[in-house]
Amino acid sequence: MNSSKNYSRDKLRLIMDQNEAEVNSLMTIFVQMVPEMLKEMLAYSKDDNWTSCSFLAHKLKSSVRLWDIQDVDEDIVFIELNGRKSLLPNEVRQKIENINTILSKVIDDMKHELDLANIS
Repeated sequence: MNSSKNYSRDKLRLIMDQNEAEVNSLMTIFVQMVPEMLKEMLAYSKDDNWTSCSFLAHKLKSSVRLWDIQDVDEDIVFIELNGRKSLLPNEVRQKIENINTILSKVIDDMKHELDLANIS
């Protein structure tokens, strides 16, 4: 993974047979969808809706792994497992805040990368 970024395009390049346009398309989808998922997860955590937090963590997990965003992988698994059982709500809330911070930075970095590639 490039040390200046918290994500990597490498897995998706391999899956997409080095098709940069397809990788950029998937990046655009990530940038469009993840902020809403994060917003929902934060709202669910404020309402103590741990099952919905777990469901969103499960949905995020595959994307995070495809983009090799290792800084949040363990937190997402923690939320998924403990949210499903409504266990450790304070820790789940803390992990959600951490994921929100890190993924917001990743999204900003991806937006910048897409801007540099002139992709909207």
